[in-house]
Amino acid sequence: MAVVETRELKKHFGHVKAVDGVTFTIEKGEFLVILGPSGCGKTTLMRMLAGLEHPTSGDVIIGGQVVTKLPPRARQVAMVFQSYALYPHMSVFDNIAFPLKAQKLPRNEMTDKVRWAT
Repeated sequence: MAVVETRELKKHFGHVKAVDGVTFTIEKGEFLVILGPSGCGKTTLMRMLAGLEHPTSGDVIIGGQVVTKLPPRARQVAMVFQSYALYPHMSVFDNIAFPLKAQKLPRNEMTDKVRWAT
């Protein structure tokens, strides 16, 4: 796992400051827990880390590389949403394994990767 950093990360939606100057470093082997009430910017922050949302300003750094302007596919980051509404007819395992199936990974390798991630 690479070191993940943010530097003065901000996201504004019009006059609303969803994320306002967040700076942190997650070292290799560490976990970061983000807690807060609905609407405080947790999901927006996660979406910026994954590249699904562009920050108003600031940087996202993964493995020492500034990835702020890179598309999601170039970041090697995965994001599992709290509600897996994209595939509600699938099990949790199948939701996590879906991109691996799309890559045509062998079933045993896919199972190992999902178990490792969970």
